[in-house]
Amino acid sequence: MNLTKLFETIKTNNPNEPDTYQRKATALINSQFHDYDVVEFCNQKNIAMNDLRLVSRLWQFPKEVLEQAWNENITSPLDLYQEALKITRSSNEDYDDTEEVADFRSSISDEMMETLEKNKKLVKANSEYLQELGVQNVKDLFKAYYEMFLIDHSNFESIFNQYDREDLVEKLAKNIEIMEYL
Repeated sequence: MNLTKLFETIKTNNPNEPDTYQRKATALINSQFHDYDVVEFCNQKNIAMNDLRLVSRLWQFPKEVLEQAWNENITSPLDLYQEALKITRSSNEDYDDTEEVADFRSSISDEMMETLEKNKKLVKANSEYLQELGVQNVKDLFKAYYEMFLIDHSNFESIFNQYDREDLVEKLAKNIEIMEYL
C-alpha cells in the first residue's frame, strides 16, 4: 500500500473529527487485504476519494466487477459502488436458472419451497444485506441455512450487526457453519 496516497486521501477529511477520521483511515487500511489496491484503482480511474468509507466498501467486489462497472461518467466511489452492486445482483438473478437451483429445489420439501417463494422479497432483502456487508458466499450460506433467510429483515440485520463486519465476513468465507451460532 502506498502510504503517501493514504495520507493524501485522508487529508480530504476533517481532522477535527478524530473518531470519523480514524474510522475512515482504518476502513481504508482494512480494504487492502484483497488481491488488488482499491485506492490505486480509484486513482487510475480518476474517482474522487473524498469519502473513504465508500472507497473502502469497494474492496468487497472483485477487480473484474469494478472494471466492468466503471465508465467515464463515474467520478465518485458511490457511483462505482452502486454500479458494481447492480452487476452483482443481476448475476445473482441469473443464478435462478442454473442446475444448482434445480438440485436445491429437489433437496427441500415442497412446503419449504412454497414458503421461500411466498417470501421471495424477504429472502432477497436478507441476501442483499449480506452482499452489502461484503459476504461473497451468500449462495452457499443460503443453500445450507435457507431457513435463516426467512427471519424478519430487521431481526436478520440485528443478528449480523452484533459482530465486527470484517471479522464476520472473513469467518463466513472460511467456514459457513458458524452461521448456525449467530
